[in-house]
Amino acid sequence: MSPQQQCGRCLYYRDSGECHRYPPTVPSSFPGAPPQFPTVEITEWCGEYKYNSTHEDKKKDSNKEATEAVVEHYRSEFNRVFGAYPGLSVKDRAAAKVLALEYSPVQAASIITEFLTVPPQWNKERGAYDLKFIPSNANSILARGKGIAEDDNMSFLKTQADHRHEGNWFAYVDYVKKSGQKKTFEEWNV
Repeated sequence: MSPQQQCGRCLYYRDSGECHRYPPTVPSSFPGAPPQFPTVEITEWCGEYKYNSTHEDKKKDSNKEATEAVVEHYRSEFNRVFGAYPGLSVKDRAAAKVLALEYSPVQAASIITEFLTVPPQWNKERGAYDLKFIPSNANSILARGKGIAEDDNMSFLKTQADHRHEGNWFAYVDYVKKSGQKKTFEEWNV
């Protein structure tokens, strides 16, 4: 059995733990009971595995909004620093997903801003400012301590972090950074 061929990844598996490969049956010990589908563990495999691309795509894109917010923040910061919008590769989008999964929106935004504003030496020497280079440098950027990521605006934004999962969070972050206005998220989002 391949680790990929498991009930949890199968077309016939339901989130309720039931296998819908065959019609439901009536338990022999309870002749009047309603028909039931067999229950299975996610890691089981009966040999009838059939790949479920729809189910997998939902899992892959569960963090799609956060990933897109990271991409948009990167694009706007790149434009702010270099005066042009960057092209994005598949590797850049994968890097955005990593940032969205591993860091809070505020951390991801500050990592991107600092990377583009004060890039690591290797990236600066090679002109390597693509999004795909940011996750490997994220910890060193965070370890720099007080800097762009910890300026006065960022300190204020941390007080508003409860709203970081809302769809327009990064627009709000950009507003606070660019205007210097310290409006709360609720005041801004009217």
